[in-house]
Amino acid sequence: MTKKHIVFIPCGVLPIPAVRGGAVENLVWQLADLNERHVGYEMTVYSPYDAKAVERSMVYKHTRFSFIRTSGLPNKMLTAFYRACGEWHSLFSGYDFRNLFLHHIIRDMKAHRQPDVVLLENAPRYAVEIRRFFPQAKVVLHYHNVPNEVSVWDTIDACTDCYFCISKFIKHEVERIFRLCGAGGDKARVFYNCLDIRRFCNVDGQERIKKRAELGIDEGDKVIVYTGRLQPYKGVRELLSGFSMMQMPRVKLLIVGGSFYECGTGNRFIRELKRIAGAFKDRVIFTGFVPYASIPAYYAAADVAVVPSIWDEPFALTALEALASGLPVVATKSGGIPEVVDERCARLVERNEALPRSMAEALTEILCNDDLRKEMSETARKRA
Repeated sequence: MTKKHIVFIPCGVLPIPAVRGGAVENLVWQLADLNERHVGYEMTVYSPYDAKAVERSMVYKHTRFSFIRTSGLPNKMLTAFYRACGEWHSLFSGYDFRNLFLHHIIRDMKAHRQPDVVLLENAPRYAVEIRRFFPQAKVVLHYHNVPNEVSVWDTIDACTDCYFCISKFIKHEVERIFRLCGAGGDKARVFYNCLDIRRFCNVDGQERIKKRAELGIDEGDKVIVYTGRLQPYKGVRELLSGFSMMQMPRVKLLIVGGSFYECGTGNRFIRELKRIAGAFKDRVIFTGFVPYASIPAYYAAADVAVVPSIWDEPFALTALEALASGLPVVATKSGGIPEVVDERCARLVERNEALPRSMAEALTEILCNDDLRKEMSETARKRA
């Protein structure tokens, strides 16, 4: 029996395998890993070219990775040309979307076996061209963020068979923006983000000791860990403000991540964070970008995790990683976060002007109570 052919198309910013980070890219990578073990499908994954990603893809037997070069002056000129063509056609024949990355993908798809299902990973506008060239394939939009296609929702919806949403929060937003009601009410479905729990729960005590020594953290220190991008909407500035209110001298704050995955360099906001952290001397540790494979060791070095987002977090995969690592979580009531954690393994705080103090109080409560922290840790693993 011929296996179904499933094609994954990302927006084209970061490579797959996810050697440069990225939640979406890591998810597709994990699905490819699962398919290697269970061999349920024939899979094709498209990705921008990256030498490290190409090397990592060589071990896969049941997933074909196709890498597309998008950098360089000629490609930039072609990108502008395709965008102009799409805008020109949109003036006369309804919404049209043209993209050089997608153009190369379609050409490659035509040269190989026709897809049964095409999953567009955070790339909803690609649906127009995919439907045009592959009318028999099922087109699934996998939403990892709140849709911003308000002005062209009807065109995109007409080209889409199903919406996969990473949380109930995102599903609600998709249904609102795409006006799904009545007979179309089941067109959007929730599939929570997932991760390989074994990567996080199997880190032993020696790894904790080793990582702490590497970071200059003493055995008697309590450690708060934040992992993720260092962007204003992630609430890291508010976290530092809350940290300043904690009256606990032997507590350190571990900030793991950069401005935009591995591609990010120190920007004005990161410089501001480091200036604020200067008042704490060696109590705040910035690691910069950390490869995903190394992340579990940083959770192992910590005692509690914090997700201080001040935007509507679509899901908060970092909260799930922390739970899998056995860490209690302090997080804001933002977007899909309350779907990931519950009151037995986390403290959820309001996203308002009192946020820094609320985080400080919740973190202090957990760090000062060993029995509570142990109980929350055990519940966290079960929740994950």
